[in-house]
Amino acid sequence: MLMTTQDLAFAVTGQKVYYYAPEGRPSSVTGVNLFDQRSSSDSASEDIGSGSVTTAPDTTIDANSGAGTSTPRVLNVAATTGFKTVHEDPHVQYLVTGAAGEREWFQVSEILSGVSVTASRAFRHAYVSGDTVEVTSVEATIDATWIANKNYISGNTFGPGPRWRLEWTYVGADGATYIRDSYFDVVRLQPDVTVTLADLGNFMPGLSELISETHEGDSATRLIAAAASKVKIEFMAADKADQLARDNELVAYLQVLGTHSLWAYGRYQETANPNLRQAWVDADQVYEAALDRLVRVVSKVPFSKDASGAAKESEGTPIWRR
Repeated sequence: MLMTTQDLAFAVTGQKVYYYAPEGRPSSVTGVNLFDQRSSSDSASEDIGSGSVTTAPDTTIDANSGAGTSTPRVLNVAATTGFKTVHEDPHVQYLVTGAAGEREWFQVSEILSGVSVTASRAFRHAYVSGDTVEVTSVEATIDATWIANKNYISGNTFGPGPRWRLEWTYVGADGATYIRDSYFDVVRLQPDVTVTLADLGNFMPGLSELISETHEGDSATRLIAAAASKVKIEFMAADKADQLARDNELVAYLQVLGTHSLWAYGRYQETANPNLRQAWVDADQVYEAALDRLVRVVSKVPFSKDASGAAKESEGTPIWRR
């Protein structure tokens, strides 16, 4: 499962950090430690408190669901508490497990409260009453005093990478103990993906209609989120942190072009049609050229350079580092 860096808002209390266990739902959390990336794991942990297993969703199938039914994307569940759709969180995934050990990770596009959840794609297996549906995350609440300390704002302390490292110790459902890591930044302004399917059509007339044919289940939310992650990685390659960018319009423009490129690539992969390959190459060249013009060669996107949040002119990446 792809683990993304969380961006926590400076001085906002009650925020949580998460780690999603790939083995399945843990039985308990025995420890969680917080370190500055520049600090050794042998040093004293920052104040993070205790961790716990996320309580919900942790439910069961209560009627035949998945493959072989008239609605293969739907899971009929005993409770829908805790589920989030991809529109609320495009990264969260859930795990459904059958009695014979079959299991699938899925994301939710629709929730019928108290009755069922609809996945973004059809399930490959059939599930029956008693099969489990759960989130596999562990969590911890950030200390209110700690998050209000200006010295802990990420700024550009550790380059474009995350500043803070969490080390989780938990017991899996198999009884084994695991030690895993996750990462976050403390920022003054939290970056967000504001591009919608309608925006794609506004930038490129006709594109939203084409994309909706293959991504109608979630209004292309997952595709757009994937493009935003791609833009973030490109920023990092140019020694720039996405949460420090200070021009939403230019960032959104890059996300739109990235979405077009990813969608075109997906169409080509599905069909192996050489004409669609050229369409993908063309879309990717437009995206790469925009990155060069706006970020890499000549930087037109202003970035904050320190913990104050103030925007400053940003330089392009030297040619020997591209």
